Parts: sequence; structure tokens; C-alpha cells
Amino acid sequence: MKDVIKGFVCGLVVVIILSALLCSIANAEIHVNCGTIIKIDQKNDTIEIMDMNGEIWQIYYEYGWKINDKVIMFMNDLNTISIYDDEIVNIRPISQLD
Repeated sequence: MKDVIKGFVCGLVVVIILSALLCSIANAEIHVNCGTIIKIDQKNDTIEIMDMNGEIWQIYYEYGWKINDKVIMFMNDLNTISIYDDEIVNIRPISQLD
């Protein structure tokens, strides 16, 4: 009987922790940010984007970007106030938004 109660309590704790995690993720906000590609690293398949505030962001890229391409970044704020832990979820050329 003790094992059953112990198992139930452990299961309940796991459910509570997972619920808190899911709520935290669900409260994260996606926002957009525009920028210009300033560097392409073909060796590491990354690009660097300078946003309109002068912040530099880096992401792995999928296809032929060019220096000075204008992009829109869809970013996850990870439910924090600081921008420095935001993650780029996706990028699109601004021309694709027409």
C-alpha cells in the first residue's frame, strides 16, 4: 500500500511540474523584428542580422541569403523581459510578405 501511495504522490508531483512548465511556455510571446543581413558564414551555415535597434542576432539559415537582404524575424521572448535571451523562431525575406 505504501508503494501505491508513493507512486501516486510521485505521479502527482510530475503532473504539477509539467503543468507549470507548459503554462510558462504558453505564456511566451511571439513578436516580430525587422533587420538586415550583415554577415553570412557559409562554413557554419549561419547568418547575422542587425535589427533596427542595432542588436545583432544569429540564426542557422536554409537557403541563399545575400548581404543586405531585408528580413522579418519572428521571435520568442521566452517569457522574460530581457531581449538578450529571445530566440528567432523563423525568418522571412520582407519581399515574401507582399
